[in-house]
Amino acid sequence: MKKFLLASLCLCLFVSVRSQNVYLNEVYTSPADGHQEYFELYNSGMSVYGEVLSNYTLVSFFSIPGGDKGFYVLNLPNQTISAQGYFTGSSQNLINYPGGSATATYNWNDAAYLSTHNGSTIKYTLNSAGTGYTTSTGNFSDVFTLGYSGRGNARQGIYAVMLFRDGVIQDGLLGSSPQAGLPSYVTSLPALPASSMNGAIAPISLATLASFDFGNVPAGPSADGGYFRTSNGRNCGGNWAKSVNNADFTPNASNGVSQGAFHLNINFNCGDALFTYTINNGPAPAFPVTISLYYDVNNNHMFDPTDVLVGSHVNVSASDPAFSFAVVPNVSLLLVIDASIGNECSNQVISFDCGTGGPTPVTLMNFNVVQKLPYIGLSWETSQESNNRGFEIQRRVNGNFEVIGFVDTKGLKGYSNSTLSYNYDDYENLANGIVYYRLRQVDYNGNFVYSEIKAVRNNTKDVNVTVYPNPSNGNTKLIVPSGVGALDISLVDVTGKVLSHISNFTSNKLDFNNLKSGVYMIRVIFKETGEQVIQKLIVQ
Repeated sequence: MKKFLLASLCLCLFVSVRSQNVYLNEVYTSPADGHQEYFELYNSGMSVYGEVLSNYTLVSFFSIPGGDKGFYVLNLPNQTISAQGYFTGSSQNLINYPGGSATATYNWNDAAYLSTHNGSTIKYTLNSAGTGYTTSTGNFSDVFTLGYSGRGNARQGIYAVMLFRDGVIQDGLLGSSPQAGLPSYVTSLPALPASSMNGAIAPISLATLASFDFGNVPAGPSADGGYFRTSNGRNCGGNWAKSVNNADFTPNASNGVSQGAFHLNINFNCGDALFTYTINNGPAPAFPVTISLYYDVNNNHMFDPTDVLVGSHVNVSASDPAFSFAVVPNVSLLLVIDASIGNECSNQVISFDCGTGGPTPVTLMNFNVVQKLPYIGLSWETSQESNNRGFEIQRRVNGNFEVIGFVDTKGLKGYSNSTLSYNYDDYENLANGIVYYRLRQVDYNGNFVYSEIKAVRNNTKDVNVTVYPNPSNGNTKLIVPSGVGALDISLVDVTGKVLSHISNFTSNKLDFNNLKSGVYMIRVIFKETGEQVIQKLIVQ
């Protein structure tokens, strides 16, 4: 048997709100033959950020003839459901259902997962006095179950599942019920505590649910079935129906798109450099509508923050002329149709899978770090950029690299085929000694590439090089600071001829002996930073 979930309701003076766009889409209530119960949510919204579910709760009523009654309360985890996307929950990771299988977005019995994603699954059972609830946790595989009335025919009961946001009911299902609202044997139960539900600020009065407009289906499910909306969402004709065949089960997939207010004619094929559309009159035109084209950067066919806007156009009527977007050929695209102001039933995300989500990477050139006092200056160039969000500036003084700033791309929407120059000035580094810098180039899809590491000395007195005695009688010492790393040292005469050269010298003292009279140059290159110091030596 199965149980349908309920979620939080807030104070009786609160009313149902519809500012959110997340609704119940399917509930598989009566699994058999090794199948698993599940529920599916659908987000009808068009925000690129989707909607976070950590303030949502799903609640299911249960009642056993002559036994316990109460609610299963599932506080949904801190996950995001994308625009026009789906979210499924089940008693295990793999959902087996009539006609197929799917991976659940989350498993409400996975304690480790729930602890890291701030979710919970708790059973609230009416106490013996009928005044409140006792709570229990565990592995629940029969959450969506028939809640009996407890009187008369034992089979008189309902599947009652409710979705709450911040303790306020948003959506629900009444299966096997001829009435539109919850029956009195549910609404007469004590309030659920505010602490039971994500975001609730007051006890959840069940009496307020009597007037809520539930979707109801008079008939009960088959022996291996449940309930589904005939099209996605609630506001566009997605009425509840009893599942009668395998095709009715579509976890993580569309239940069908309702008739919109207009239609598009799209002229585009993978490999084209132009995307063109026109709008046809529909059965009930609703304008304005915003048409936006995005690069599907991570190639996941979903509208999310990683996607890069190509361009948008607001159509105010069906007589608008054809509109075109110039695009990079052979890159996956998403066409986002947002008609929320006029008729959200026309909202759609259409995917054009051209085999790759992002163009070629950024080509970085001429990365330099120079001490300029009172700051350290970084500069670099790019010869081309594709899908580039920008450059993270990282610095290491002692230990690990730390992020000290970010420079946005100068490319239009992250793309450029010409040379672009960048710079960043670090005024905050007060440490003496060698300082290391690198760039972390970040794509819009979150991929990144590190530059080479550059070093600079942040205090010139640390690179003092001493030649002593000078003038000399033919024997002299070169003294350098300790801990400066490897050095390349050359002795050069006045003609520029290199008389001796030592590579990777790591001591702080070097003797020059038996030099003939004349003028010499001692050149010291600090290999870590590239600094060069030249000392003049006179031998008498």
